Amino acid sequence: MSQGLAAEKFFQSTAQRFDLLWHRKDWPDNEFCYVFEIQDGLQEQVCFCFDGIDEVTFSVGSLFTASFFPCPTAFEKFERLANGFLAGEMRLRYHFFRSVLEEPDGDSWKIIARYSGTKWLGFRSRISINQQQRS
Repeated sequence: MSQGLAAEKFFQSTAQRFDLLWHRKDWPDNEFCYVFEIQDGLQEQVCFCFDGIDEVTFSVGSLFTASFFPCPTAFEKFERLANGFLAGEMRLRYHFFRSVLEEPDGDSWKIIARYSGTKWLGFRSRISINQQQRS
């Protein structure tokens, strides 16, 4: 199975597991993204992207992105972070010009991924935990 087909299969199975609606964006060179807009069970837009060669990217809103390569070994960490965030088991902490994805570690939180970028909307700090809002 090609890396692109493996990525697509994973993206679709994750969408089904969390009962999320998505649309696909395609670019030249076999690059594509699955975009999950804000919806019941998802408080921020989430994107899963494949670069057409061997890299997968997980992003939340415009303030957090984590990339993993090379595929297929990258899928394991990607899956852990994507599933952890979507299930509400991990949180994003935004502070000034950086954001971090954290998982519980006893009575505190452990940073498992970091992002620094230029797309900041004027707030100074915020914590986001995806809440499954299913009835």
